[in-house]
Amino acid sequence: MSTGTINPDYFIAGMGILLLIAVVIFFVVLINKNRKLRALNISISEAIKDFHINEEPLELEEITMDYVRSVLEKHRLLYDTICSTKDISFPWRKSYCNLFRETYDSYIDKVTSHNRLVRRIKLVQEQLPLAVSEIREQEKRFFAFTEWEHLKNKYGEVINIFKQIAKTRFAGLINLSDGYWVEEVLKDETFRKKNNAAFITRELDDKKSYFDDLLSYPLDKQQRLAILKSEDNCLVISSAGSGKTSTIVGKAKYLLDLYNVKPNEILLVSFTRKAAEELRNRIGEDSIHCATFHKLALDIVTDYNHARPSICDGENTFRIVLNPESEIFSFFVFTFFKQRHYRV
Repeated sequence: MSTGTINPDYFIAGMGILLLIAVVIFFVVLINKNRKLRALNISISEAIKDFHINEEPLELEEITMDYVRSVLEKHRLLYDTICSTKDISFPWRKSYCNLFRETYDSYIDKVTSHNRLVRRIKLVQEQLPLAVSEIREQEKRFFAFTEWEHLKNKYGEVINIFKQIAKTRFAGLINLSDGYWVEEVLKDETFRKKNNAAFITRELDDKKSYFDDLLSYPLDKQQRLAILKSEDNCLVISSAGSGKTSTIVGKAKYLLDLYNVKPNEILLVSFTRKAAEELRNRIGEDSIHCATFHKLALDIVTDYNHARPSICDGENTFRIVLNPESEIFSFFVFTFFKQRHYRV
């Protein structure tokens, strides 16, 4: 063998050793990498459990923001590690890491949505019995339109939420029969009108002796109906001497005697002072406000200004209004003529 030449056997042996070392290093690196990835997978699995939101109907509770912040802070390092990791060898591991990242990023939104659901369910649970109680109480008397409208405005949103929850798996947490009944009552005026018809029939029978003895002579059926119909507006049209004043007196006494309405909560207005005094005397309550339209207006202005206004007599009124140099006359001419495009 000449000097400077390499023995082929040594060369092959050396290459084999180098290859073996390279393989060993590769597997060591791979094993370490897999160990790290396995540890990462375990950490992700444990972390995802903390992000789980329990939506079992029987265990539905609101999640506090303090707890949310503590969970996010607890897994912040893991989140930063995943976001900074460039090489995740296998697709399933990559998707697993992406799942955690999406879970972390959307956690606050999911908690917010969850808490909103819990609050809506609790709102229905709290407000629905109140709605049922108010309607049941209203059933006992005449159900006026404004009273029905008030309940509709008060519980309309609750019923809308109820209808949404009733279609979900959380329907068992609310009283479905009460909810559908309240919805039916507030849907339109059908229930209110049926209730009023039944109330009037029942009241005419139950209070027959009361109406017979309420005034010096028994009230007729039309007068009794006018008294019982406690609608927001009730128009009675009849001829002179047919008993309109008696009906008004009976209505006031009915409210005072049977509905505990306070005298100062009743206002009776008439065209003449004599009629107003007659109403007060026949009812027998001095604290009831009986007045003419003019006296009522005067009282309102006096209360508002804390002083009684001065009232012009007829002669002074015409002299002031018809004076061409007065501001009132100028304003009247401008308003009545110029704004209507008349020639002045």
